Amino acid sequence: MPDTIYTFSKIKDGHNNPLKVVLWDTESGSIVSDEDDPLSSIKVEICVLDGDFNSDDSENWSKEFNSKILRQRDNRGQLLKGDTVIALENGEGFLNELSFTDNSSWIRTRRFRLGVVVKSNLNNAVNIREGISKPFTVKNYRSDCKYSPLCHFFRFLLFLQIMLEWYQMLSLIILDFS
Repeated sequence: MPDTIYTFSKIKDGHNNPLKVVLWDTESGSIVSDEDDPLSSIKVEICVLDGDFNSDDSENWSKEFNSKILRQRDNRGQLLKGDTVIALENGEGFLNELSFTDNSSWIRTRRFRLGVVVKSNLNNAVNIREGISKPFTVKNYRSDCKYSPLCHFFRFLLFLQIMLEWYQMLSLIILDFS
């Protein structure tokens, strides 16, 4: 997961692929992928957590997970836009259409985490712990240079400055030969 994500941009991993969610069996050390196992096709929900949640890398975060889920700010829409509930297939699912609608500057840590919680009703037959990502910053899309006209203007000025320096250097070379 990248350290910075931009609002209204699809959430991708560090290699520009959709984020993958897997159901991991801690006893076998593998993905729950057996087609005959009903757990391999459960529904999970993606939520937003405070970036400071589980900062001590504790293995026991389940008790406070729900209290750390962030909601949108007043007079703002949902914090996440897109498919927040996905059905796993063979223990895997992908976050293809998910983006943030607000930046992370309004919370104390200025960072978010993504959380994953089981949405299917399992009748307490199996205990599945929530998943959390590493913390990251969400910035407004206009902070991304590809969206900012001001950024393009400064790049153009830098280009002009480099061209002027090349022209001056070339003029000195020509004068040296004459």
